[in-house]
Amino acid sequence: MSIGVKIKADADIDAPGARQARAADPERSVWVGASAGTGKTKVLIDRLLRLMLPRAGQPAASASAPEKILCLTFTKTAAAEMSNRIYKELSNWAVMDDKTLEAKLADLTGDTATPVMMQEARRLFARVLDTPGGLKIMTLHSFCQSVLKRFPVEAGLPPHFELMDEQGAVEYLTRALHGIISAAREKPDSVLAKSFSNLVLHLDPETMSDLMAKIMSGRSQLVEILRHHNDASGEATKTIAAVYKKLGLSTSDNEASILKLAGSIPAEAETGLRRAAKALLESGSKEDAQKAETMEVWLARPESRAELMQGYQEVFLNKDGDPRKRQATVAAVKILPDILTIMQREAERVQGLQDKLKSFRLAELNAALLTVSAEMVGRYESHKQETDKLDFDDLIIRTRQLLSQEGMVNWVLYKLDEGIDHILLDEAQDTSPAQWQVVRALAEDFFAGQGRSADKLRTLFVVGDEKQSIFSFQGADPSEFARMQEFFGVRARAVQEGWEVFLDHSFRSTYTVLDLVDRVFANENVRRGVVADITRGIHHLPFRKGHAGLVELWPLIKPEEKVEAEHWKMP
Repeated sequence: MSIGVKIKADADIDAPGARQARAADPERSVWVGASAGTGKTKVLIDRLLRLMLPRAGQPAASASAPEKILCLTFTKTAAAEMSNRIYKELSNWAVMDDKTLEAKLADLTGDTATPVMMQEARRLFARVLDTPGGLKIMTLHSFCQSVLKRFPVEAGLPPHFELMDEQGAVEYLTRALHGIISAAREKPDSVLAKSFSNLVLHLDPETMSDLMAKIMSGRSQLVEILRHHNDASGEATKTIAAVYKKLGLSTSDNEASILKLAGSIPAEAETGLRRAAKALLESGSKEDAQKAETMEVWLARPESRAELMQGYQEVFLNKDGDPRKRQATVAAVKILPDILTIMQREAERVQGLQDKLKSFRLAELNAALLTVSAEMVGRYESHKQETDKLDFDDLIIRTRQLLSQEGMVNWVLYKLDEGIDHILLDEAQDTSPAQWQVVRALAEDFFAGQGRSADKLRTLFVVGDEKQSIFSFQGADPSEFARMQEFFGVRARAVQEGWEVFLDHSFRSTYTVLDLVDRVFANENVRRGVVADITRGIHHLPFRKGHAGLVELWPLIKPEEKVEAEHWKMP
């Protein structure tokens, strides 16, 4: 949970420019909470520019070297846009007249531009151009790829490995699925064939294809699950056993064994049910008589109780599978006062058995799905090993594994242009748990240990919108976003004042629209769906004063009901 204190949203006390300047301050690490349209990209660019400039009143050496700054963003398009804006700004600085440049730098830094600062600002464009590889503004995947190319042996990879694009991965996964179908036809009695047949019985071809696509899009998570349970490549035996155990079952259970339990009741309970059936029959009610008849047939045929269970359970349970509210009529209660207790006890027993049966069917389907999915992943992993290829998920996983080795982080950072002193993470809400582990490995020493010293400034800048994390792009997890905010916040506050800055002023929308949004999320139950800390309200302040706005509420569009096609009749 975020533990930041909400800054009072008052334009007169805390203008949007002041918050942006505080977020762009290169002297401190900061976590920026920014909604769409609040200028977070500008803040990030301003901070990067300020990092490369000398501090006010300090020598040129106080500026951070361009090669020691790492800026990570979500897409290549965003990285290219940021690079273009920075290069354009730096090229303008190189040719500006002194008065204009002095005003620009003063507006950017909030301090009077000194001759040293102006001189270095003019030289900065050439310095950046001369930096090997240019500014490190890239996606996290691109950064991981560059690391693995530099350290393939340490990462356990062949030096000539290639990156498999997403289209190539999808095409091979399709071939792998076709291969599984062929294997199932060749060996119809195999576990794989039975699992595939079980899925086909419950899913139409389109749904099956969509399900496989979803699983394969999250294949890295599936691989981690299989590894966690020590399953070999292409197998899911131990993972399936864990699923059964979680549902209170054993892999030796089956539908017949569970139904057999239905007929095994203590003699005392059976006697009570016979008394209850007799009372129901004598009550004179037609409904009670039907119940009594079903119960007596079930009680009289112990060897067939499993087959008779479907009708027997309807005596005690409603269509939703819950115990009936009225187990017997008033007349039956007068005949047998404890009939309700007897019937209710049996209803709970039958419900428990039905729940166990549902759990088994769920476990059986999950086992089939895991078997097929593990086989697909196993074939896919084998293909990558045979062709010396990695996919995008591998880049993150392999880099995380590399950096988790003892003493490897400092060595990697040192070899990357003798270290990284500043990390800027854009669109942090779209960072997956595995990606956060890479960022954590890179930045954890910024706040303690050998990575921090009095004469060396190292900072972490994170900007994102927690509310957008619910979309789970790239496997992002809202709870992990909040956890990492807490993780770095504890370390940052130990060495500096403050940590979070919230940008509430929207430069994009108008008061009418923003006010409606705030009213919707004023409800705690609604707010709970998009933020971890519901005690901190969601507020948006319009920067556009006096501009008109309009909100139209449209009726919900309901999906069309599927019409079942009639069976084609033979002529």
